[in-house]
Amino acid sequence: MPDAAPAERFAALGRALRSWARAEPATYALLYGAPVPGYQAPAERTTGPGTRVVRLLLDVAAQAHAAGTLVVPDEPAPAPPLAAGLEGIRTQFGIALPDAVLTRGVLVWAALFGCVDFEVFGQYGPDGLGDPDALFERHLAVLAAEPGGVSQPAKRSRSRITAA
Repeated sequence: MPDAAPAERFAALGRALRSWARAEPATYALLYGAPVPGYQAPAERTTGPGTRVVRLLLDVAAQAHAAGTLVVPDEPAPAPPLAAGLEGIRTQFGIALPDAVLTRGVLVWAALFGCVDFEVFGQYGPDGLGDPDALFERHLAVLAAEPGGVSQPAKRSRSRITAA
């Protein structure tokens, strides 16, 4: 679905993640659950699968940024430790996005996985708040519409852009 609009790609990615996690909760937990104390999983077996969703989220954000459908929030430059972490993301994934977009992207990443985690691991309670499908769709819509999300018209920012 690479030709779809960024908001459609984001929603499809979120739905695919949720569907896979619900169908394969043990595998999902191995990649994204709490680590076993003292155990270090082999990077060659976990890094690729564990970063696949992040790579796709970054691709959607880059597509939205290029299409002008992504709000770039006006935010102060991040503190040096965060700036270094953002630069590490740019380097690891070979992507050039403003600091504000990457920072918001980390929040979207955490929120998306948080919603899936809550459902997969039963944290919403025994009734799943009544309608887990409707709740998840609402969650996707809110994340896409947030500043830095993929469904808003772009505006100019003072954020720093670094070429990758």
